[in-house]
Amino acid sequence: AREVLAYTVIHERLKGTSWETIGWNLGDISKQAAQSRYGDAEKDFRRRALLAWLHPEISTEYLGHAVGGDPRPTVEMLTEWWQAHRLPTEPDKTDPIGAALAPAAAAEESAMVTEAVSLLAGDDAPDDAHRHRHLEIGLARRKVALYERLLIELPGDAATLDVLADARARLAELTGNRPR
Repeated sequence: AREVLAYTVIHERLKGTSWETIGWNLGDISKQAAQSRYGDAEKDFRRRALLAWLHPEISTEYLGHAVGGDPRPTVEMLTEWWQAHRLPTEPDKTDPIGAALAPAAAAEESAMVTEAVSLLAGDDAPDDAHRHRHLEIGLARRKVALYERLLIELPGDAATLDVLADARARLAELTGNRPR
């Protein structure tokens, strides 16, 4: 139950729910108490989710059973909990919990790339050189995808073309597929 509650709080934070609202839903505790109780869990989940985003082939190693196996029972349980504990101002819904999360906008994706750069360059980066290389490749792939997306939104933008070329070159360097 504690784990489900923690994931529910994390889900709400990912949706942008304030600590104040979360505290109220947890039994009218202060926003500071809610953040103190679940802030580290949110930070840890965001780090693991970022690593899984960079290295999706082994995402279950980063996220554990939260995505491993069949997630439907957990999603159903979270949806039922949400329906029973939703705010009076929130509409009743029957769609699964994950349906409330919209796909990332280009700005959000850009922020994730920036966060990933900081993570891989910082003290919190994985120590395993093999894993670190795979994360670097994942980051390069995400950068290429982001800049390709931005190029669609800004056709012919010289700065985006330059950054995309650099990202493609870095990906080729990391994967050993250098152009001839």
